Amino acid sequence: YPLLSFTRHLTEAEDLRILGAVSLLSLALAWLSWKYVENPIRAWRGASNARVYAASGAAAACLCAMGLTGVSLDGFSAHYARYRLDSATRANFELLGHHAKRDPQELDDGACAFHQDVLDAKFEKRFTECAARHGRAIVLIGDSHAFNIYNALYKRRDRSFQVAITMGGCRPYRERAKCSYQTLIPFAAKHGKAIEAIVFHMSGGHLIYDHLNNEDSAAAFVAGNGYAIAKDNIGAVSDYLNALAAGARVIWLGPYAEARVNLRDPLNYSPGRLHFNPVSLALFGHLESELKGMAGHGQAFQYVSLWDQLRFNSQSLVIGDCLTFHDEDHFSACGEQIFGEPIARALQGAGIASGPAPADSP
Repeated sequence: YPLLSFTRHLTEAEDLRILGAVSLLSLALAWLSWKYVENPIRAWRGASNARVYAASGAAAACLCAMGLTGVSLDGFSAHYARYRLDSATRANFELLGHHAKRDPQELDDGACAFHQDVLDAKFEKRFTECAARHGRAIVLIGDSHAFNIYNALYKRRDRSFQVAITMGGCRPYRERAKCSYQTLIPFAAKHGKAIEAIVFHMSGGHLIYDHLNNEDSAAAFVAGNGYAIAKDNIGAVSDYLNALAAGARVIWLGPYAEARVNLRDPLNYSPGRLHFNPVSLALFGHLESELKGMAGHGQAFQYVSLWDQLRFNSQSLVIGDCLTFHDEDHFSACGEQIFGEPIARALQGAGIASGPAPADSP
């Protein structure tokens, strides 16, 4: 397992050929450890079960202590920054690196702006009570990227009734047991009059294949590796949204370009590296063209581009003192704050006004 971990870290890719070769190497190392470590210990005449257990326990305790020390000191990042980074890289890392260590928090106003992972009776009860007070809602659905969008809009505080049902890894074409896409269809039919629009959003990385036909793969974002647009996934999402649109207005809010930079690596905070991955910008530009072409073919839902509003470029990774992403593809907390305005503009362009929609709005 250490061999696989270090290989992923060094290559930043899930290349099955490389990982297969490393797996074969691990078998060779397993044989060597069996022959020169395990068998000699078994044959050691002075060994007793008590001594073996004591030695093994002491070694395990040392390893645990080393691991806990590394975790508590964040992988000795302060020491690394002080002694291994040049002054400009160290200054960037100390100013911006903390943004990459904190996941955005779930936001809930205790009233009618709230998020849940699943659509259940608790969600439906709260939704119904809020609809009676505030009229129609914006309902955000999707994966962890949709959670970013919900937070970004929540921080604007311009709608009293907006809700989200999102869960990481949940996409309509490969729904897991805890995802809520299928239960959303009858929910929309039942509560359609209380919904201004259902806004779907998902990671664009899952609509891109690498050269080995893997979706959301780091290998696709390495120059020269090759990629393909996942048209089958796009078609499956379109089919689902068309079915959902039978009960309420549905908007597919398109993907945003992803930074695709390893922000846990202090070396990437050097002035020459601290920018968007140019391959990512090119891939998401191609993906956006495909999605716009799909949207023009008689769909029951409306496609709204985030690419056009956000207009990410190589300099979008750092805005002021904000590292706008906290990992390769998710907004940081301050990124959500910054991008809330253009995201709201994209929805306003589709007729979704700021503030609550009255119950009797046309």
